[in-house]
Parts: sequence; C-alpha cells; structure tokens
Amino acid sequence: MTGVDWDQRVELGSSQGPAPISQNQGGAPSPVVRLACVADRPAAVGSMARAFWSDPFLEYFYPDENVRTHRIERFFQILWGLSVPLGHVAVTDGCEAVALWRPPYRWRVKRRTIAANLPQMLRVYGTATGRVIRCLEAMEKHHPRRPHWYLATVGTDPAHQGRGLAGRLIRSNLDRCDAAGEPAYLEAASESLVGFYSAMGFQPLEEVKVPGGPKFYPMWREPA
Repeated sequence: MTGVDWDQRVELGSSQGPAPISQNQGGAPSPVVRLACVADRPAAVGSMARAFWSDPFLEYFYPDENVRTHRIERFFQILWGLSVPLGHVAVTDGCEAVALWRPPYRWRVKRRTIAANLPQMLRVYGTATGRVIRCLEAMEKHHPRRPHWYLATVGTDPAHQGRGLAGRLIRSNLDRCDAAGEPAYLEAASESLVGFYSAMGFQPLEEVKVPGGPKFYPMWREPA
C-alpha cells in the first residue's frame, strides 16, 4: 500500500470525472467501468472497507475487531485521497468494486506528502502506525524501479463478489497498458490470489515476508 508522488496535502475526495472507461457493447449485460468522481467517495470507501475486513494486512494492522470496525473506513479514506487526484481510480457504476491505479513514475509517496498528512495518518493508524510503516518499508524495498502502472488496491463489496467485477476493472486498465506497451505491477495479499492475477498475465516474483507480519506476493506483467 504505497502512495503517490504528490507535493501537497491531499484533499480527500477530490477528483476529475466521471469519465467512462468502457461500456456495454451489446450481448449479455456487463458492468460499466468508469473513472471515479468526488461523489463516489462514501460508496467506494464503504465497498473497500467491507471487501478488506478479513484481509491479512488489515487484520495485522488492527487485530482487535472493535478497533478495526471503527478505523477501517478512515483507513481507506486516506488511500482514496492519495489516489483519486491522479485520475486513475476505476469503479463500477455503483462503486460495488474499486481499483486504485497509479500511473508510471507516480507510485511513491514523497516525504513532504507524508509530513503534511502525518497528523491525520496518526489519528487513523493509532497503535497500528508501526505495523503500517513496516509494511510500507517492505513494499518500498521490493517495488520495481522500472516505469510501470501500479495496481495499489482492488476490491469488491462482498455482496457483489462472484460477478467478475474486480477482473473487469483490472482488465480495463491492462488494455490501456497493452496499447501503450507499458508493464504493470501489484502485490497480492495472499497466495490464494496469485492464480487470479496469473490468469490476467501477471507473473509471480519472489514472495516477501513483512518482519513480524504477513507475507505478500509481488507480481509483474509485461504488456501483451
């Protein structure tokens, strides 16, 4: 869960959009995929919070379920605010699924951005701050330096899982990667997800163990 190369204090919920990425093309109905806009924040953050409730990293950050309940939405508000200004957050039309993409050269958080947002982050992370930092440091250390699109986060509200929504969000940007000849990168949060991403052309790299925490599974995709 790395951040953005952005010079100012983030404004949670700022955005350009909405702009459609893909639409139904006849035949069987398929979900509309579009860029997120400011009005999507509550629905999108809620979907991500529900999608990641039992995620290994969120369980590691907030092992106490009561604490997780009170902080998980604010956790994703920070990720949303760091990602949306870049203009590459994709959502299904009702925000049932959300994908936070970051374009080439824009995956890393600048120190001044962290400093500007540190009070808010400390309020949200609380006692999880040290665990979050350990994860970020591990991800930073193993993040490829070659220019690429970074899929920072993707999730689907559990009530809408099994419909292929996350896959559609991912493929909508992979089509762009292929057209531009650009690679993509992600960190799978569990080994069970490696097959899902492999089916879209991602290749597993060496797994990484966060000191005292969970493993993650870096994956790289060359353009088709």
